[in-house]
Amino acid sequence: MVKLNRNIPILYVLLGTSLSTSLFYWYMESMYFWLLSNAISVFIYTVIHNIEIFFSLFFETADYYMGNNNQCCCRGRCITVQDSTTWTVILRSVAGTVAFFSLFYTMWCIDNINPIVTNLQVLWTISSSFWLFSCIPNIICLVQCAAHLKNHEPKTIRVIKHFRTTLALRIVHDVLLGVFWFYLAFRFDTLFDYDPDDDESIHAEEWRTIFMSMISWHLVIVLLREIYFSEKTRIFKGGCCDRNNTWVWLKLARIGCLILIYTIVIYRIDQAILYTMGCSIYALIGGIVAIVLICAIRVELDNENFSETVLTWSSSIGVKNSLGTPIGYEGYHRRNLVF
Repeated sequence: MVKLNRNIPILYVLLGTSLSTSLFYWYMESMYFWLLSNAISVFIYTVIHNIEIFFSLFFETADYYMGNNNQCCCRGRCITVQDSTTWTVILRSVAGTVAFFSLFYTMWCIDNINPIVTNLQVLWTISSSFWLFSCIPNIICLVQCAAHLKNHEPKTIRVIKHFRTTLALRIVHDVLLGVFWFYLAFRFDTLFDYDPDDDESIHAEEWRTIFMSMISWHLVIVLLREIYFSEKTRIFKGGCCDRNNTWVWLKLARIGCLILIYTIVIYRIDQAILYTMGCSIYALIGGIVAIVLICAIRVELDNENFSETVLTWSSSIGVKNSLGTPIGYEGYHRRNLVF
């Protein structure tokens, strides 16, 4: 796992490539290769997402300032702080694997998809269900493990308060995203109830509404996370062009790229028949540029800032191992501080 964690920048390059390829094949109206690109993207993102959770200094630091594990679920016999990350990774790996298989299954039967609609509905429902199940360990960690502090020093209170706030936002995001995903999966078969007087399903408008609500919700959470809950985004040091503010501008650029991508998706869903492929050349170029920039910014943050950020943050709050090295820095120092 440590070796994989060091290769996260490479994985983000591969993710950006696969997503850009997916958009290109949508523009070219090639359903087979579009599904293949999406399947590869799901696999790569699942790997990245789970690595970042499993190696997160966020949980490790909070665990240091919490009470003992006997105060967690069933006196620590069911779930501890460390167990919550492990179970989250396991359950989300299952969700990602089922989603990956669903896309390949669709690609395999692309010439005659109607007979497998029910199978796809079941597969996507299972995938979204495992995503929802993966939220349970974090909920237990928040309401039980994080309810007890190691002591009542100001530093401990500050760290645990930050942990509770950030984890609560993550849980709200993941649960509602899973609910939207589950509903769309459960109603997947309705996309094939064609209207005799129209070229698309009689339930297409319902799908549009739910899907755009999901995208809008995700954008709101991203803005809250990147602006309100991130001190590095809210605080400028020196002039606006000071090198210390590089992190701020990179994150603001990432927000702008996400807004561009979501605008393209919403416009496409609202303007054309739901399952008609193709888009304008402007949407293609804008989407690819935004995807490449998001992945490039993420790689830049990992290469330039994460090692310094982790060392500074863990040193400032005094979390060290038995050798006196700040935890999160020994062995591999680039560990994700955000979700």
